[in-house]
Amino acid sequence: MRIYQQRLLWLIGLVSIIKLVVAGSIELGNDEVYYWTYALQPDLNHFDHPPMVGLLIRLSTFNLLVVNDITMRLGAIICSGLAAWLLYRTGDSLAHERTGWYAALIYLTAVYSSIIAGLF
Repeated sequence: MRIYQQRLLWLIGLVSIIKLVVAGSIELGNDEVYYWTYALQPDLNHFDHPPMVGLLIRLSTFNLLVVNDITMRLGAIICSGLAAWLLYRTGDSLAHERTGWYAALIYLTAVYSSIIAGLF
């Protein structure tokens, strides 16, 4: 495994652990409670959102069996790690491995993508 891949996996793991701790200590926001209704009443044509949000919540809560603040946000945290990995792979294929590393590093450490969009 290349050095930047190892660094990225460690960084994704560290950021995910931090997000899990934060997710467990902050109550659900208004949007998250709204998304919860998508999981409770799945439908293909909700008025303002496609069904993926509800399906992701259903997956992360094990079909609504384990429902708490962490499992409600687990899908977003996993998707954030996957997005960082895809950024790395894109930068690696377009230019150099280091380019992908910096792209993923900026994504994971940016306040908007790491905290606001990653949890809420």
